[in-house]
Amino acid sequence: MTRASRSGKAAAAVEKPAGSAPPAKSDRGFFIHKVYETLRGDILAQRVRPGVKLIPEHIAGTLNVSRTPVRHALERLCQEGYVTRIPARGYFVAEMDATEASDLYDVRYGLEIRALETALERGVDADGIESLMRLNTEYQRLLDDQSVVNRSRIDQEFHLALAGLSGNALLVRMLGDIYDRLNFRRRNDGYWFWADRGARGHDGSSEHRRIIQALQKGDGAAALAALREHLGNAHRNYRHFLATVAADAGRPDSLAAGDPVRR
Repeated sequence: MTRASRSGKAAAAVEKPAGSAPPAKSDRGFFIHKVYETLRGDILAQRVRPGVKLIPEHIAGTLNVSRTPVRHALERLCQEGYVTRIPARGYFVAEMDATEASDLYDVRYGLEIRALETALERGVDADGIESLMRLNTEYQRLLDDQSVVNRSRIDQEFHLALAGLSGNALLVRMLGDIYDRLNFRRRNDGYWFWADRGARGHDGSSEHRRIIQALQKGDGAAALAALREHLGNAHRNYRHFLATVAADAGRPDSLAAGDPVRR
């Protein structure tokens, strides 16, 4: 891991159990999971940036573990797309391109629509709707907050709670991973702060409210239509951001020329 990432590391080190005996298989699994969670958290929080080389020996020393769980964790992160392994060069934090981000929006759309369809088939209870209302109220409260990160977190919780009405825990976990990767990309390329300058936050809250109102009325078709509109608007807004950045590239007053939104 780089000097900057080591010096700014917020995650706690993983400690080995006392004793000289080699770790049991269950212990190795514990270390692998802890290293994985620490590295994944650092990547998502941008404590290590895309393109940074991840050196197993340095990571092992920082976390006080052997290189074996580090390599297992890095391989898992490679499989999930957070890390890239280049033969003869090593491991690097992956750089997601716009095509992958667009694919994630499409997968998110499919998962969320299917989740709501399942929830409507099962029946949505008052407690589930109340939970959505509380989250959207918190989202609205944060619209005047300067912390885009907090608002994005509540938005993610709202969508995961909506998907959770399906009762399909695997689908919710998959959707959570999709959101983590999308937020990684959107935070890295400055989208959150760009969107915050416009009305997208307020539009998103209104769209959430329409979904909730349709569920309260027991109108499944309207709820699905509102969710489709909401997800479609989110994807279109992101594509508009990418087009704006591409059009502004090279201009003296452009985002690419040093606007804080890009950093």
